[in-house]
Amino acid sequence: MKKIRRLTSRQQPRPKWQTRLRARNAAPAPLPPQANWQGCAATLVGSSHLKQNPPQPCQDAALVVGGQRPLILVADGAGSAALSHQGAQALVYGLRRLLETLADDYAAALDAPPPPSSDLLRKLALRPVKHGKGLLQDLASSLHHDMAMLRSTLIIAIGGRCRWLWIRVGDGALVIEQAGQLQLIGTAGKGEYANQTCFIDTQLQPQDVQFGVFSSAGLTGVAGMSDGAAERLVQLQSGNVAGRLGEFMQQARTGQLGTLQLHQFFADAAIWQRTTGDDRALAVLATA
Repeated sequence: MKKIRRLTSRQQPRPKWQTRLRARNAAPAPLPPQANWQGCAATLVGSSHLKQNPPQPCQDAALVVGGQRPLILVADGAGSAALSHQGAQALVYGLRRLLETLADDYAAALDAPPPPSSDLLRKLALRPVKHGKGLLQDLASSLHHDMAMLRSTLIIAIGGRCRWLWIRVGDGALVIEQAGQLQLIGTAGKGEYANQTCFIDTQLQPQDVQFGVFSSAGLTGVAGMSDGAAERLVQLQSGNVAGRLGEFMQQARTGQLGTLQLHQFFADAAIWQRTTGDDRALAVLATA
């Protein structure tokens, strides 16, 4: 007679609802260690602006936030907009406050191993752009000017434990150092024609906003720059990045990079020969 083998309670297959419950109650995967970022940002008025009568102020603005919640902001005011230097400043400082206020919202999407949904990512990317548009509208109203007088491009990079979110309106460049390699993020940001780009202004549409994420794994440096600075640091068409940017990241990593070093680079006439003489802005962050 064939014996029937009975399963003990420990051998019995669990119902599916028990399996799902155990998975739901399992300890979450440990988060990667929190990196500590440091760096600086600097701007310099371009020679083409100084040659005008009267001379134009620097229309670029840039800042970095270091520590465990790193942030890069770069804005490049439109050369044809008389008050765009005020618009660029309003964007970087106003959006810094917004993103620091909403830090928990962004951390929830950037710190956890599971990636955010595409809908959530789009929402998080468009939120500061919409707020920036409102900042310029309010500033234009207070100055009794049209918003077009304040328009500016914008680059944002927001750091998290597992990934970074990057956002861009218009030109400029964003570069990362990952696994020892320098890499350009995104495209050139130009329009149909070489001198055409997008700005934070009344004409801006959601489809004009570029955004995405890159992994924090092996990430040791992030830099954002205006197109004036990119003339000597990035070849936008080929994606090649100058080694000088890696040197700046190494200096930032060791606490040796300050605004003086960036200003000396910007003011070196030998480096900037045969360029457009545009304003320059560069923001650099690095970690060990």
